[in-house]
Amino acid sequence: MEAVELSLKEPRFAAVTPQLTTGPRTTNSRIAIALAIALSPMPIKPLHAAEYGRSVIVGASLTMAAARPAYPNSTDLMLVYVNPAPWGASTCRQDAVAIKKSDTHLLAHLLTAMQSGEPIAFYIDDTLRPTGDNLCQVTLIQVGALPTN
Repeated sequence: MEAVELSLKEPRFAAVTPQLTTGPRTTNSRIAIALAIALSPMPIKPLHAAEYGRSVIVGASLTMAAARPAYPNSTDLMLVYVNPAPWGASTCRQDAVAIKKSDTHLLAHLLTAMQSGEPIAFYIDDTLRPTGDNLCQVTLIQVGALPTN
């Protein structure tokens, strides 16, 4: 893709290009700066969430009700305690994860996995923190080994 340089002095921008003033920043200068940044040919990197996965051994679970007045930040989720280990480069809690109750397919898959005795892997997203602290949310559960092709 070819980068295109735009100048605020071009006639097509005359109607939206404010006159810059000297001295303290004014509303017009702020608009001009914002417009120059928006029209710059510099590529913008989108911010993406990071997902980390690892094999886990489920030790225990704790399910919270939809209404929990004593702890309003920890409602409507299942807390699953696992063997402690880092989740890649994340700062997520190492010994527990959260599964939202609305992710009923994940909860069913976990129960099936626990009954089958197959190896379990959790994938968590380090930007999804339902309790507001370092407890991260499960986004994928893998049961058994995936075939390699």
